[in-house]
Amino acid sequence: MKNIRVVVWVAVSLFMALPALASTDICYLGSQAAHMTPDQIDDFYANRIEGRLLTGRGKVERVANTSGEGLDGKYEVAIACSPTVVVILQTNGFAIERAGAKKGVVVSFSGECFKIYKSAGVVHCVVKATIR
Repeated sequence: MKNIRVVVWVAVSLFMALPALASTDICYLGSQAAHMTPDQIDDFYANRIEGRLLTGRGKVERVANTSGEGLDGKYEVAIACSPTVVVILQTNGFAIERAGAKKGVVVSFSGECFKIYKSAGVVHCVVKATIR
């Protein structure tokens, strides 16, 4: 009987924790914004995204050097979470090299989103991030 209570307690705890874990996934949050108007996206950003540490996982679509040289340079990495959500990571060369981030590779990342917008039906989330 005690084992059954423990199993039920663990199952209920996990069930309750999953929405909290999903709410920090920028890919999940971006998919929620896919059908919103620009004003709704602004409110959504202020209420659910701004100032939070977010995580995500997706396929690298492109890596672009935006300025600087070597490991100190600034890079943008476009991550496709889904057909309607693209996360643009702002990171450095060290993170890219360590993670082996190149087109076609699936990477995980964490960081803070400072801009979200929709263009041509695709939600773009700009995140200052570290690739893991």
